[in-house]
Amino acid sequence: MLKETEFKYTLPWLMIVALVFIIYSNTFHSPWILDDFHNIVDNPKIQINSLSIKNIKGSFYSSLSKPEKLYRPLSCFSFAMNALVGGKDVIGYHFVNISLHAATSLMLMWLLILVFRTPALEKIPDREKHFIVLLSTVLWAVNPIQIQSVTYIVQRMASLCAFFSLMSLGFFIEARLAKFTKQKIIYYICCTVGIACSFFSKENGIITIPLILVLEYFLFGKADYQILTRKEFIAGFLIFIVLALCFLFYTVSLPKLQALYEKRPFTLYERLLTQPKILLYYLSLIFYPLPQRFSLEHEILISSGIFSPPQTFLYIALMVSFFTACVVSPKIPLLIRFGAVFYFVAHSIESSILPLEMVFEHRNYLPSVFLFPPVAVALYHVSDHLKSRQPIGMMIRFFIIAIIFLTSIATYTRNFDWGSGEKIWFDAMNKAPGHARPKQSMGFVIGMKNPEMALRYYSKALTGYMHDAKEEKASTLANMGLIFFHQHNYESARHFFQLALETDENYMVAFDFLIQTYMKEAAWDKAIQMIDKNPNTSALESLKAACLLHIGDYNQALDLFREIYRENSENQKGLLNIAEALSMAGYQKRATFFYGIYLSKHPEEPIVYLRMSKNYYLSGDTEKASELLSIFFKLTGAEKAGNDLQKFSSDILFPIIGIEKMEPFIESEFEIYKQSLRLLPTPSA
Repeated sequence: MLKETEFKYTLPWLMIVALVFIIYSNTFHSPWILDDFHNIVDNPKIQINSLSIKNIKGSFYSSLSKPEKLYRPLSCFSFAMNALVGGKDVIGYHFVNISLHAATSLMLMWLLILVFRTPALEKIPDREKHFIVLLSTVLWAVNPIQIQSVTYIVQRMASLCAFFSLMSLGFFIEARLAKFTKQKIIYYICCTVGIACSFFSKENGIITIPLILVLEYFLFGKADYQILTRKEFIAGFLIFIVLALCFLFYTVSLPKLQALYEKRPFTLYERLLTQPKILLYYLSLIFYPLPQRFSLEHEILISSGIFSPPQTFLYIALMVSFFTACVVSPKIPLLIRFGAVFYFVAHSIESSILPLEMVFEHRNYLPSVFLFPPVAVALYHVSDHLKSRQPIGMMIRFFIIAIIFLTSIATYTRNFDWGSGEKIWFDAMNKAPGHARPKQSMGFVIGMKNPEMALRYYSKALTGYMHDAKEEKASTLANMGLIFFHQHNYESARHFFQLALETDENYMVAFDFLIQTYMKEAAWDKAIQMIDKNPNTSALESLKAACLLHIGDYNQALDLFREIYRENSENQKGLLNIAEALSMAGYQKRATFFYGIYLSKHPEEPIVYLRMSKNYYLSGDTEKASELLSIFFKLTGAEKAGNDLQKFSSDILFPIIGIEKMEPFIESEFEIYKQSLRLLPTPSA
């Protein structure tokens, strides 16, 4: 690590941390969006309530689509810790994200200090080094291009990956500078751990290996392209290729890769042709960071050929020639060469063959780290050259402060667009009017608050550009169906659910709610018939069991409920259905046992007391039934008891069968309960 006598960075560290928290201080209540939902909010492996070995391991395998595979375990574990402490409250998640961004800024500062101790840059005067390190770190930390990696909660994956990648690069330099073998070994071990942690935060952390080669080439190899033939370089490159291929085959096989491209509105060839334009566009965002230029959606014209559109060739030629010149030409200043090559290499995974969406700003978090030292060098030399001319020198220093201030204001201002779902998607609709996602998401956000407007947004989305036409169209149609479903217009809801299934026959959300429309209308046999015809019957077993319970086939319902609970014992509500089936089948004592298990973990939940009351009522123990009803009334409150009773009795997924037979008894007990409230003494003032 850096000796204490070299630079005093304690105060700048504190200032950078404070600055980061100030410019992101208006994001603590920014809502969940897009991938936040299936990765965090609706993910039972993330929303844990205890720190058990099972829950920790579960967070490592939290992918809902591939639960058997390890999925970004460090990032997902951090989300699980947030959920354990604060549930689904966004404040805690944002605090961790902002803290991580501040920590990554400090990690970058440490790395830059080390960079200027390498043979290629060590001769730069200490005063200039100090200026470059501080200004580069600040400009990177406050740039609006980082907003998606900080404010978009799930993109903690990108920032955590970058944190460990920078840590690994720092330990690599420490190892190369170390004089003793023992020190080198320790630093190389730390470097390897950093690579592993980066990879386990997000898979593209594997890019750290070629980034180490970039550091070696420019900082220790004198940027002489002839050293690219050295055994160390070839070995490092081969290691990266082997690991990258292993990662590719672990996550997606070649046939799966082709299948994923079939979902996209572009081919692999078109993606490769378009990415040079996007990489140059990212650079324009970084160096011309007006708030109105940033968006969750960007409309980019996809290139279908080298000359279609004509400027495609220009973008490719510009990128290839600039990259080549930076690799081989000693005439270009070293920091420009180093920053540019680092930028393009760091982008090489997400901007190459993977069938990802074309544009996302968060992909620049790691690639942008060395773009700012050349800017800092230029500003330093201008300031140093003009320092003798006092008015002009003062203006230059004011200009530098103004850059930091205005960039910080740009980030702070842009973060206001993340203040609510309506704001961020309205902003995206204005900036990408031809895209479907902002309209879909706006419809989702306003939902039942303004169903007519939501339906209009969904209708417009159906004609827009979609990143995955089949899935997004089916999702939009299903969401339209859900609006009618919640309005109890089941016929219209069925129409849209069926359209969604015509678009994607495997879209289970639409099929699930299509069945529920029949269940809401008490067409139990029709619902069972549809479930039995679906090839994915296992995913619909809970609906079938509920239908069987409603039609009086209690034993078969009981068998299904038990099977469902064995497969997912985390869902404690399954105990209620088992108890309900036992109760209705005449096994009231056994039902009491399962109710007791549920009650021990949820003693403040009113529904269990109502269910147990009905169970005792069926067994003839009206005294116990009355006692439990009193607890139910007390927990729900006299004013809400009637509404809650209606809500619980109409729940088709967790039904209370035969509750209507208790209505006279419940009404009588409710009157007694209200009378007891009137007799209570009024508290004295």
